[in-house]
Amino acid sequence: MKTKKTFSQLDYYWMLMDQFKDQLTVILVLNLLLFFVANHWSYLVSEVYLYVSHKDIFNVFREQFVLNTFFETLAYTYLGALFVHLGTYKLNKMWIFRFNALSLVIVSTYFWTIPSVQSIGLILEKLHPFFIAAMIGQFMLYLIVANEFFRVIKNKIKQPKINHS
Repeated sequence: MKTKKTFSQLDYYWMLMDQFKDQLTVILVLNLLLFFVANHWSYLVSEVYLYVSHKDIFNVFREQFVLNTFFETLAYTYLGALFVHLGTYKLNKMWIFRFNALSLVIVSTYFWTIPSVQSIGLILEKLHPFFIAAMIGQFMLYLIVANEFFRVIKNKIKQPKINHS
């Protein structure tokens, strides 16, 4: 007699998160929530000023800026990527999702290198919780985008079938 296979709730949610577009949606929303909390609850931790010895090409950051400026710029970047992502979600065109994710990785990496290169010691010394959580969110974005591109490359390079007859 066959028994019915039942799924636990956790298995059901993992099945929903199997596709790249769903993983990207969750990462974008989580990072936006994190940036919102970091911008509005920054009074809970002491102000940390980041020092940059150059001006960036967008003139967003000055020589000295507060982390709120950094989080606000990243939030607008992620919000734009989320609008593009949700606007093209029903089309189910994977190249649009991959291009959106790749452009988000490039732009957000640019914004991360501005303060991180010269002020990472100061931030880690002060242990700013929102900055460290944002770093974890950025690494999660790197992981899912790298996993998707690795999967695409792996599927393109198929092993030849050997006929042993």
